[in-house]
Amino acid sequence: MTNGEPTQVPEDALRRQVGTNVQDGASTAGVSLRTPSDSPPPISVIIPVYRNGSHLTRCLESLQAAQEQNFTVVLVDDASPEPIRDGLGWQKVQCHRLETNRGPSAAINHGLKKTTGDWVIVLNSDVLVRPDSLNRLISALEERPECGFAVAKLLSQKDEHTLDSAGDGLLIGGGGYRIGHGELDRAQYNTVRSILSGAGTAKAYRRSLLEEVGGLDEDFYGFLEDVDLSLRAQLRGYSCLYVPSAVVSHQGGATFNARGPKEIFRLITRNQIWLVAKNYPSTVLLRALPRIVLFQVLWLALMSSRGLLGAYLPGVWQALCGLPSMLRKRREIQRSRKITAGQFWELLKESEREIAAWQERLAQGQRSLLLRTYFRFLGWPAKKQTRADASAK
Repeated sequence: MTNGEPTQVPEDALRRQVGTNVQDGASTAGVSLRTPSDSPPPISVIIPVYRNGSHLTRCLESLQAAQEQNFTVVLVDDASPEPIRDGLGWQKVQCHRLETNRGPSAAINHGLKKTTGDWVIVLNSDVLVRPDSLNRLISALEERPECGFAVAKLLSQKDEHTLDSAGDGLLIGGGGYRIGHGELDRAQYNTVRSILSGAGTAKAYRRSLLEEVGGLDEDFYGFLEDVDLSLRAQLRGYSCLYVPSAVVSHQGGATFNARGPKEIFRLITRNQIWLVAKNYPSTVLLRALPRIVLFQVLWLALMSSRGLLGAYLPGVWQALCGLPSMLRKRREIQRSRKITAGQFWELLKESEREIAAWQERLAQGQRSLLLRTYFRFLGWPAKKQTRADASAK
């Protein structure tokens, strides 16, 4: 997460077939997609869930109708007040319940331990998957061995002519944004391209990559944990692929809105600082320092204008208290780095350029005041002609 039409199935497909056991602090409900004699399916779909039962039902209906190749679906209930399995009537879904609420990062990592597929797809519980989209993500990765993970084109469920994300970008100053968010979908993002990161809303990974980098950082809890994982993968030499033929619509906010803005912006504030402290090589960190300071000043102004200093200040304090742990992780990340600091800087520069280009395509009233101010101080990046720019003319 960054800084922001279901097909009906027959009633008999919803009849419950539940078995329960307790293992590693979680209860398991449901029936696997495979019989014991089958080989493990190549694709494991992991859906972390907290409350959100109504959205989840529609998500599962879309998967049922998606005509994908053999896959297993694993729900990880992050200690919802009312257990998700109690209202779940699906046969071909496994459900694991955590005993305490540990956040989406921990829920996804738990799902990884409970699955075996060579390919892992992480979905939010408030998405609708269009037919064959998961296959297309996997096929794109199979064709490009250098790519470790891939993301779908995200559309808004409120208006499926509007983009939610065409990949995630990161400012050199440390702020994460959804590229394309709010633009009309005019096929301007219909080209496969390498990107810095992508929303964990609908993302496919090679299991080998997740095992190499150690999964998601559970200290992040939620927000920017997907960008953190992407940066660690990029530093190891893996690239991320945006696959526009894989289309997923996203409701947005279903996981965290119930927690309220103070909780959301506390996490974002804290995690922005940790993201930079963990992943930027030393020379990049020094070179980026003026931008990091500028972004943090602008972020403070934004939080103050929204009456959210009560979220910002605890976020900064918690970030500082957690820095020793992040710096220990940083040492291992930088030791295992396979690209140069210069190459990492170029990845950040290109990502910042994409954010600037997206903002310039938006109508004046849609543009972010923070981003306009950030680029006014630093200068707008040199514009590179792209299909998205051509479509906007």
